Amino acid sequence: METYTRFFRAAGITVQLNSEVPIAKNTLEPKFSFFETDGPGEDNIVIRHFLSDIPKPEVDKSNDLKTVLDDGTWKISISDSICIYRYNSEEWSPIPYSVTNMFDKEHSHGKIYFSGINRKQYGNLRLASLTGLATDQILMSKLLADRNGFLFHSNGVSLSGKTLLFTGKSGAGKSTISGLIKKNGGKIFCDDRIIMQKDNADFFASGSWIHPGVTSASLYTEKVDAVFFIEQADHNMITPITKITKKYEKAIKALVKNFFMTDQWNSTLGLVDDFVQKTPFYSLKFNLTNEIYTLISQEIQLL
Repeated sequence: METYTRFFRAAGITVQLNSEVPIAKNTLEPKFSFFETDGPGEDNIVIRHFLSDIPKPEVDKSNDLKTVLDDGTWKISISDSICIYRYNSEEWSPIPYSVTNMFDKEHSHGKIYFSGINRKQYGNLRLASLTGLATDQILMSKLLADRNGFLFHSNGVSLSGKTLLFTGKSGAGKSTISGLIKKNGGKIFCDDRIIMQKDNADFFASGSWIHPGVTSASLYTEKVDAVFFIEQADHNMITPITKITKKYEKAIKALVKNFFMTDQWNSTLGLVDDFVQKTPFYSLKFNLTNEIYTLISQEIQLL
C-alpha cells in the first residue's frame, strides 16, 4: 500500500512527514525506523515534500527577506515571518538534487521543495534527513532552542541504572566504549548527536536521527548522570573535572553548533552553563583496551 504520511518522534517532538508522492521504502535511510511512530503526539511539527522548484509566489510572500549566508552550497535567507534554506546535494548524494526549505518563524510548519528529481528517484533517495538537507541539525537546533534543549556530540548509554554520555574526537573510542558497555549488559540509546533537554532542575538525554551514520538508537529519554570526555592515551585513567571553566570549555566543544538567531544562541549558551554546573564531568584516558569498562563501572558506583 502506498504511503503519503509518516510520523517520527525524538525527545517528545513528533515530525509529521507528508509528501505529494508516495514515501517509498528507500526514500529515507533505515535509521528512521528507530524513531517511527503511529501518529501525532503532544508536540507536533508538520513538513511536506514537493518534487518541484519553490514557486515564486511563495518567496514573494515576504518582502523583507535578507540573505545571511551564501557560500555556493548553502544559501540562507530570513525575514520576520519565514526562513528559507537552499542546499545543493551534489557533494554527497548518489542522486544529485537541489532542495529548498521554507519554514515559518517557529519552524512548526515547513515546505520542502526537491528540484531535479522525479517520482522514481524520490523513492530511492535514501535521505539522511527529513528536510532533504545534509542533516536535520538546522531544524532540530531551532526546535530545541525554544524547548530548553540543545544537540550534544556524544554517544549515550545506560549502565547499572546510570545514563552516561561519551564524547571525544573522531577515532577517540566512543563507539568502542559503547560496544563494551553493550557487551556487558548495558544499553545504547544513541550512537551520536544526543538531544539534551532541561526539565525542572535536571537534564535529560534522548537519541536522535541527526547523524547520517546512526546504527543504534531508541525513543528512550534518560536523566543524565555523567559525561566522559575521551582522549586516546597509552593507559586507562578516569579523572573528575572540577574546574568550572574547564568543564564549560569542553562542553562548548561538544555542543553541535548551528545557524542561530542571537536570542536562540544566548538561550542555548545559558542552558550549557547550567548543564556544566549540575552535571559531573570526567576526563577519560583510553588505550582502546577492555580494562576501561572496569574503571567506568567502578566510577559510576560513586555517582
